[in-house]
Amino acid sequence: FQVFGEDENNNAVGSDGDASQPREDGEDQDDKAEAEEVEFVDVSALLNEHDGLEFELPKHQRCACHLLNLIATVDATKATSSEAYKKVYRSTFGKCNALWNKCGRSTLAAETVEDVCSFQLLCPNATRWNSLFLAVERLLRIIKDKGDGAIRVICTDLKVPMFNPAELTFLTEYAIAMSPVAQATNILQAEANVQMGWLLPTINLLTAKLDREKLRLKYCRLLVDALQVGIKNRFGHMTEDPELIAAAILLPKF
Repeated sequence: FQVFGEDENNNAVGSDGDASQPREDGEDQDDKAEAEEVEFVDVSALLNEHDGLEFELPKHQRCACHLLNLIATVDATKATSSEAYKKVYRSTFGKCNALWNKCGRSTLAAETVEDVCSFQLLCPNATRWNSLFLAVERLLRIIKDKGDGAIRVICTDLKVPMFNPAELTFLTEYAIAMSPVAQATNILQAEANVQMGWLLPTINLLTAKLDREKLRLKYCRLLVDALQVGIKNRFGHMTEDPELIAAAILLPKF
């Protein structure tokens, strides 16, 4: 977009078509040897003909996965404007981060977790928000498979504060609220279905899933509200884009 958006590049033929540049003797001999076999066509006249289409790119589309990442990180934090949500959010993830930091910095701590739970804890990566969701999901899987006793043993061995029931419930609801966003991101960042027509159906389904999950949440309703506001602000104008609508209609799947 930077190259073809500039007028000075629109009519440039390029150095390959410039006959005034000096040539090496060897190149001249090669050209003479091939002159009988190759028919040269002067395309400069064709390139200079401008009907407004040759060098015009289509409208720039913002990366949908990046927008979803912003919704899951920037917009989601707006739920902390509520003191009640902010309190349980900070206490829960404070303990989670203590666990993740211990396992990330100490091989012995990671082995202790694996011995007790038969799983390793996944540590979030700041460059990819999905890693936070996956880390929470792994922690919940350990609790489901091994029970609260396993987490209690880990917290005791690693000298980390134990989660209380409200914090464990909050983690469960956080995973429920973020799961549709993670699924939508995985769909849109996949290498298989990359057509533009996948965008609006995926966003519409994401909104419908959040509406449905919100009904059974207690602690994370404000989180879902923040996600829905973010979706509306960042994708709302796209729902009326004729090209995006047509792209979805023209995909037989939809």
